[in-house]
Amino acid sequence: MTTVRVLPRSLVPLADESISGFLLRLAHRLSLTPSRLVVSTGLDVRTDRYRQRLAPVLLLVNVEPDVLRTFAHSASLTETEARSLFLAGYSGRYPPARGPHRVVGSKVSRHKLDGWLSVKFTRYCPECLAGDGSPIQRELGGAWKRAWRLPAVFACPIHRRYLHHRCAAGHVAHQQENGFLPRWSDYSLHPTQCRSHLRQRRHQRQDLAPACGAWLTETPAQSPPNAAALALQRKILQALDPTAPDKVTVAGQPVTAAEYFWDLFKLSHAVLRAWPLSRHLLSDATLADALEQYVSEVEQQVTTRCKPGSKEHNLTRHAAHRTPPPDAMACAAMLLAADTMLSHSSPRELANDLRYLLRDDEGLLTTADWNRRFLEGMPENSLPFGHALTLTRQTIVRVRRPRRRPAVPRWVKFGPEHVPQFLEPDWYQRFFARFDGVATKYLRRTAALRVVQIVAGCGVREAAVKLGLPGDDSAYSRCATTVLRVNEWAAGLDNPHAFDDAVYDLIDHINGLSHRIDYDRRRKALRDWCITPKEWRALVAQMPQQADLLRPPDFGDRKRQAASIVVWTRLTHGEHRVAPQPIRDQQPADEHLSWRSSTDTLFNRLRTNFPGEHYQALDRVLQEYASELAARIDSPHGLRRRTPTGRR
Repeated sequence: MTTVRVLPRSLVPLADESISGFLLRLAHRLSLTPSRLVVSTGLDVRTDRYRQRLAPVLLLVNVEPDVLRTFAHSASLTETEARSLFLAGYSGRYPPARGPHRVVGSKVSRHKLDGWLSVKFTRYCPECLAGDGSPIQRELGGAWKRAWRLPAVFACPIHRRYLHHRCAAGHVAHQQENGFLPRWSDYSLHPTQCRSHLRQRRHQRQDLAPACGAWLTETPAQSPPNAAALALQRKILQALDPTAPDKVTVAGQPVTAAEYFWDLFKLSHAVLRAWPLSRHLLSDATLADALEQYVSEVEQQVTTRCKPGSKEHNLTRHAAHRTPPPDAMACAAMLLAADTMLSHSSPRELANDLRYLLRDDEGLLTTADWNRRFLEGMPENSLPFGHALTLTRQTIVRVRRPRRRPAVPRWVKFGPEHVPQFLEPDWYQRFFARFDGVATKYLRRTAALRVVQIVAGCGVREAAVKLGLPGDDSAYSRCATTVLRVNEWAAGLDNPHAFDDAVYDLIDHINGLSHRIDYDRRRKALRDWCITPKEWRALVAQMPQQADLLRPPDFGDRKRQAASIVVWTRLTHGEHRVAPQPIRDQQPADEHLSWRSSTDTLFNRLRTNFPGEHYQALDRVLQEYASELAARIDSPHGLRRRTPTGRR
């Protein structure tokens, strides 16, 4: 085992310097190879030939606490200074830096967003590498910054230029192959020289191939970034700064920096998948052309590898677009387009952009691709972005095989218990009365089912049960048929999303209510309920006497049952066909049909303001009774249960 000693000389880490850059500068100062310096400082934790190849990659992200202490002691650094050299310092703000990155057997456990953490190459700013003119930086060069390892960092705001990932000769900077750095056993190269291998033969050993040696400080500049790109880069760098407020605005609402980056990654994926539909999000033609060239190259590579239209082609294309472009200008265009959508003032506007991007991409709307691989694979999005995703996703889809249920949206503040079976009349008038071409009862039933599906993350059958509807096949068939008719009708509108927009307007309305009625509590309180004979006599006594009638009105049990249904529907806003009818159920079976006919007749007369003083008076009496009963049910003590006959 190698004994770790304190180095004779060391360096003070520069601002935001990476561990690889620090080791390059220190190794050059001590005339050591970087690999030897890794061993001398205790950073070499390899135990077998697999770890010998893979463990150096992990040094960019983080090391174990005991290894960190040993390294800090050997390099004469404080633990804080040593810890600041690793990418894990961004883990609180930048999710991919959290890991897990560890050796498992002969493989490295990879994070789902490893593409958003560059461990195989780095970008750089030639002017930053040239240093600030101080003696130590004239000798060793400037800092290889940690932020350059993050694909979200694409420009240098100080020197107002895009970063590079290749040297002037076209080789990738610090392209990792089998070691911590290319040619990490070579001490002859300056920290600011290109360390790529110039292989003259295909199978030539790397250590025998000459080095590129191009001075990275002399890489010619590209066209300068525009004001929008620089503003976005400053916004991203501020979000990464641990000393800055941990707050970024997404769709008009404040979110944490980590949530912002999750949202940015998802939308970047959608921008690449939907290209060229997303081109309208870029006002700069130069940036749009750069992204166009990158997407074309990726599509050509995928088409070469896989047969177009095949499942393998779709999955390969999906995976390719999860990784951001290495070219800084193309990456800036992608991030700028994604941030433009996140900068909308509301989730509704963001959802409209998402719908537009996904309208022609059937792959993103399939369960396997869009829901599972894209949305559910990265669930830590912000609340407003989750709101927009909910507005975008298809919540009612008829499929032949079971699928994973969508997650319940966190932005919803109410539950299925606050949704009536049949929408309240004022809700219907406010949000759905403008629609025509479909039956009102279909609209009201489907709207209630759709709201419950969204707030509970369930299918049609479960939504119907949560609304208190029967769970048998006939009831489900009626609900599914209604939903299908409304979907077919909505698809034929000028705006196919108009009905869905109205549903989400209703959800926003219910979200904003200070007091919500618990309809589920009312349905349970009125299960097997009817107006008692004593209460019915009291209600009849309130009716005005009409002496001029040839035949006095009948106030028997049939009318008491019909009046009970009227009160039940007013309290629960439920469908009268599923209202409890305990009085009818006690009658002989052969009389049930006639009872149903008579109760339906009275119910329709009261609901439609049937002319006649008798029905109008009865309607007023039942309204007052329903209001009193609602207050009793909604009170903390609730309603005392009664027997089906109405006795306590």
